[in-house]
Amino acid sequence: MGTAPYGSWESPITAARAAGGVVGLSEPWLGPDGSAWWLERRPLDEGRTTLVHDGHDVTPPGFNVRTSVHEYGGGAWVPGGDTAFCS
Repeated sequence: MGTAPYGSWESPITAARAAGGVVGLSEPWLGPDGSAWWLERRPLDEGRTTLVHDGHDVTPPGFNVRTSVHEYGGGAWVPGGDTAFCS
């Protein structure tokens, strides 16, 4: 093992290794009936984002709730009664 100046050593832990395969959760919403809704970003599913309701996928396989339209902070979905709207 060699010696390197402070801050210049090469770490075996890369950003990709630390974050790889981690499911990201965002845009949580609690319905008036107590049901929970949220988005899951799934890196192992080609990075697609799916809408989840009480632990069950709402959107079909292959459908990505999040698109480049929402890159600047807009929400990817909105509840409307017993319906969820997304692009």
